[in-house]
Amino acid sequence: MELKQVKALLHQTECGEMFMDGMGCSEPILTQGNAGLIDNFFVYLVDKPAGTASGPLARMGLQAESGALSYFISANEHPFSVPPSCTIHVSPAMASSEDYENYSSLYAEIRKFVFKQNCTDSERSILSDYLTALKSIVSVSLYPFYMELAPAFFQWAEKELYRRSEQ
Repeated sequence: MELKQVKALLHQTECGEMFMDGMGCSEPILTQGNAGLIDNFFVYLVDKPAGTASGPLARMGLQAESGALSYFISANEHPFSVPPSCTIHVSPAMASSEDYENYSSLYAEIRKFVFKQNCTDSERSILSDYLTALKSIVSVSLYPFYMELAPAFFQWAEKELYRRSEQ
């Protein structure tokens, strides 16, 4: 499934009404649920002119294959390391539209083998490229929230990439 399809489905859920001017939404990070893949997001307030954002307000998961919202959890129920009341300086990502296109295509590729054990060299190369692309399009000050949002994904990625370097 393509990234733009996943994002369009998220906007069609009951959470879609929550998105308004001044609201930022993360890129999705995958996890495995009982009924298949879950695309996980966090939302935050953003003040572009000031170059700031709030700590994440909530996390949500989408089962893109069915278009159903898996969960919505406010930061009050399950806080991130930075509360929504805190202001974070957000330097804009210096990514070009080509960088985002590359990230988007790699996201679609990752969905095909995410959480596979003993990835092939080609899959590990795609995984490495995906992580590099993700970092290139996400503000460095928001990146830690991605790891908090879906630690299982980053643990799997590290394990697969580390296994490659041991061979």
